[in-house]
Amino acid sequence: MILKNKVCIITGASRGFGKELAILLGQKGCRLVLAAREENELKLVAEKINKLKGNARFIKTDITNYNDIKQIVSLTLTEFKTIDILINNAGIMIIKPFEQMTRKECEYIIDVNLRALINLTHLVYLHMLKKGKGHIINISSIAGKRPSMNKAPYCASKYGVTGFSEALALECKSKGIKVTNVCPGAMKTHLFDNVDAKYKKKYVFMEPKEVAMVLVSALESNGCLDELIMTQMQ
Repeated sequence: MILKNKVCIITGASRGFGKELAILLGQKGCRLVLAAREENELKLVAEKINKLKGNARFIKTDITNYNDIKQIVSLTLTEFKTIDILINNAGIMIIKPFEQMTRKECEYIIDVNLRALINLTHLVYLHMLKKGKGHIINISSIAGKRPSMNKAPYCASKYGVTGFSEALALECKSKGIKVTNVCPGAMKTHLFDNVDAKYKKKYVFMEPKEVAMVLVSALESNGCLDELIMTQMQ
């Protein structure tokens, strides 16, 4: 896939993996719309990309608010007239035994990781259908391929992302739209900031920039990629 001049939406773009991915795609010549809750951090990412002669806009977004999701699409079409790539990267994780989870925590994980992803994808998908092409990239997790202790709601959300991606890919095959499901292992990102040390020490972490480089390289060499699984060697 030639990335230069492609219009790309990235959610969760203010830090971690989303930030590194945005910077790399900006360097490849993508025209970017960056969305996240942290407006100041998001602004800094956009400014960095633009200083490197990229082209980035940003919008503060509560991904669980449907009106905010609509604003992402509206801004993109107003600024760039089209959407070529959607990268659903926003996500949260809570690690603790299920009996210690509150209902609010469980619902919020599903809302951010799955419901919001489906809602934004639906809006963008309708646009892509009209023009007969596009690429949807959903950042799932290795936890969306195999279960993990003390992450039952998170695993449920990521299994949901994987299932949604695989099912949508079947629908898209004859419509010119590609769907890629990305399943990385643990990365050194804010997702683990509030995780208890006794759980954190069980993980081997990857650098988000390195994971972003692998994804961008894979997209450039194989635009029809259905799934990409990345884990750290023990």
